[in-house]
Amino acid sequence: MDTETLIIWICGYIAFSGLMVAPLWVIFRRAGHAAALSLLFLLPVAGPLIALYLLAFRPWSTPHNLPRQDA
Repeated sequence: MDTETLIIWICGYIAFSGLMVAPLWVIFRRAGHAAALSLLFLLPVAGPLIALYLLAFRPWSTPHNLPRQDA
């Protein structure tokens, strides 16, 4: 892989990760977690895995005063 291709891949990763931070910021905040955890997505390889693991397996705090919506 030449240098130009590597630079393009790195720029693409940074752009994709940057675009993912804003929606994850909102998701983490609404889930009751620290919104800054969305910045984990900027870390290569392990960052997105850790962020998604936290969303999947940590309990979400939900408001208890919302009306129940039965299907």
